Amino acid sequence: MRSCPACGTENGLAANRKDGSCRQCQAAVPFPDLGDDEIKTCYACLRSGKAAITKDTELGMLSWEQAFEGVTHGVPGLDRTDFELVPKDEDDWVGARLPQEMMFELLRTPT
Repeated sequence: MRSCPACGTENGLAANRKDGSCRQCQAAVPFPDLGDDEIKTCYACLRSGKAAITKDTELGMLSWEQAFEGVTHGVPGLDRTDFELVPKDEDDWVGARLPQEMMFELLRTPT
């Protein structure tokens, strides 16, 4: 998790060590220099929201990007009645609208 240097908005950056764009103002958010070591996240950082783990769920992948949107990445042909379904741009992919609190809690829960 990194704050935008321009507006201060918290942003999730993928572990691929690439810079990202701020979800609020689109300014460049640099990935921190962690050297060549493997990226490891401790329980305390995960639970406090300083880091997050992308999750694969039966409703589709869930990362910080999807949690802020409030809709899972989706899966092909998703057909459920317990959540609002949201058609995605790709072929027959369908995402599920979930409460953001639920999504962020899942991202902060160790696998």
